[in-house]
Amino acid sequence: MKAKRELTSLDLSAIVRELTSRVVGLYVDNVYQLNDGSILLKLRGRGESLSLIADAVGRLSLTWMDFERPPRPPAFCALVRSRVRGGRVAGVRQLGDDRIVELEVDSRGERYRLIFEFVRGFNAVLVGPDGTILGCLHPKRMRDRALVPKEPYRPPPSRGVSLLSVGVEEFLRALRGAGGKLASALVRGLNVAGEVAEELCARAGLDRELKVDVLGEDEARRLHEEARRLKLEVSEGPLTPHIVLVDGEPVTVLPIPFKSVSGERREYPSFNEAVDAYFAKVRAEREAAAKEEALERRAEQLEEVAEKQRARLEELRREAEEKRRAAEELMKALPAVDEALRRLRGVVKAEGGEAARRLVEEGGVRPIVEVDLASRRAIAVVGGVRVELAIDQSAAQSASRLYEEAKEAERKASSVERALKATLEELERVRAGIVEVEEERREVEEPRPKPWYHRFRWFISSDGVLVVAGRDASQNEVLVRRYMEPNDVFVHADVHGAPAVIVKGCGPKPPERTIVEAAQFAVSYSRAWREGRLMADAYWVLPHQVSKTPPSGQYLARGAFMVRGERNYVRGVPLQVAIGVDESGELIAGPPDPITSRAKRYVILAPGEVGGSRLAHEVAKALGLEPRRVDEVQRAIPPGGGRILKVKA
Repeated sequence: MKAKRELTSLDLSAIVRELTSRVVGLYVDNVYQLNDGSILLKLRGRGESLSLIADAVGRLSLTWMDFERPPRPPAFCALVRSRVRGGRVAGVRQLGDDRIVELEVDSRGERYRLIFEFVRGFNAVLVGPDGTILGCLHPKRMRDRALVPKEPYRPPPSRGVSLLSVGVEEFLRALRGAGGKLASALVRGLNVAGEVAEELCARAGLDRELKVDVLGEDEARRLHEEARRLKLEVSEGPLTPHIVLVDGEPVTVLPIPFKSVSGERREYPSFNEAVDAYFAKVRAEREAAAKEEALERRAEQLEEVAEKQRARLEELRREAEEKRRAAEELMKALPAVDEALRRLRGVVKAEGGEAARRLVEEGGVRPIVEVDLASRRAIAVVGGVRVELAIDQSAAQSASRLYEEAKEAERKASSVERALKATLEELERVRAGIVEVEEERREVEEPRPKPWYHRFRWFISSDGVLVVAGRDASQNEVLVRRYMEPNDVFVHADVHGAPAVIVKGCGPKPPERTIVEAAQFAVSYSRAWREGRLMADAYWVLPHQVSKTPPSGQYLARGAFMVRGERNYVRGVPLQVAIGVDESGELIAGPPDPITSRAKRYVILAPGEVGGSRLAHEVAKALGLEPRRVDEVQRAIPPGGGRILKVKA
């Protein structure tokens, strides 16, 4: 079975169905354009933060993967940010039966459409309130439409007829018009993905290899009905999201079981999670293939360079050996060669060049056997070796020159040898890199949604108890209404403008050490930090004492609660926060005691005058974190900046 490389139209309809309930009403916190052109949207609201990716590999889904983001947004990304950042997602819809999804965003009183096309490659288009294109990821003019600014946006014309919008007769005509075998005809004539075409054949009990020219009306009606039923299952029925594995390798991801697909099924809570897990592997495969191809290309280049360097090294060594031997033989025959040179110069001077050439040809100045008066050079044969002489210099001077030329060739040979060694070392590193890429490809970790409390502030107390706090009024509301349970404890700083803190599952008699740590958590992330206070009080109560119902005639703001009955106070709690990195590389933050016991590197902060952005850079540097994690550090610092008390690197 060939592995799926992109989502089908049917898959996208399941994705859109889930996204409608997950992202409509959320706000666009930011927009990123990844190095491969994929578009990543950070969405927030209802006490949670989500990431939505329109991936150049061929999928749209929520994602829990970590992506490297360019330090500066490319032009298209900057344009999208300028229009939709801070806007509210008003809708998500699939355009017809095609692989096109539209995200509607209300921003500054206007409605924008961010359209993701997975047809003939990946593209993203920002459409303004008047329906004209503001910008495209990949601007292009085509025969049937133009994806360029100031043009009205038009989706691509349908390829074939729409399977769900035609009757049985037209359906059959489209199949016969496409010709060939049934599964292929469904792909060509009705714009159905190959995977879906095979499933329709299986559900209708028809051979995928059946010739369409012998397809009867009853069979066509059965096929047509199965197509409608399949679409209805995905759009309205219960989904069973899963990845199909064959021999341990993922081959496809499906929203519902397919009769035509066999293999081991790995199920997921949502189709978005299944798609993200599957495409983590697809993306890793693609990135690994690109990296491997680049490494193999580099290895070929290095092998060519090494071959040339070996040839040059051999040539220089041979040259050095020949020149040194020539010099040595010349030194043995200095008297005879000097005498021959003296006679040659005499004849040239007395009788001219022609006489000198005749003399050499007749063997009258042995061991000189050739002469070139234009270059003032001669060739002598001494000890069976041809030696080049300068006519106007002594034999010793020519020997000295040959020795120097031999040394120069040896120096060049040494240089080439060093270069060859460096080339071979790099080649070894490149080959090792190819092996590493293969290992990385096999060891791709499947992304999983983080636990619910990761969207809030949280830490694990010294007693091993989960403590969670809201980041803002909206999260306070969600935390208390949705996540506080009867056996929890509610903790709050005795300060206006403080987070709701929930100690999970330890009531009604919580461990004293955990309560003190939760109290420190509450006061440190309260307004008391911004005010520069060194200590503050906090209290704790049980869930039934916390209410959203105000006294008659009063109003409670969002994120505010009434606390009734006796409060248990924790007095004089110091305002301090530790931020650290644990063994897995995760950033953790909270009261110093539980954080410093778990972190391999940490800093302890107190209220101060260093601004949040600058402090975040200082903390990230102290923890040895990459610059891209500065934003993550800043989210862990209490609002209002601070100062570093202690560093353990």
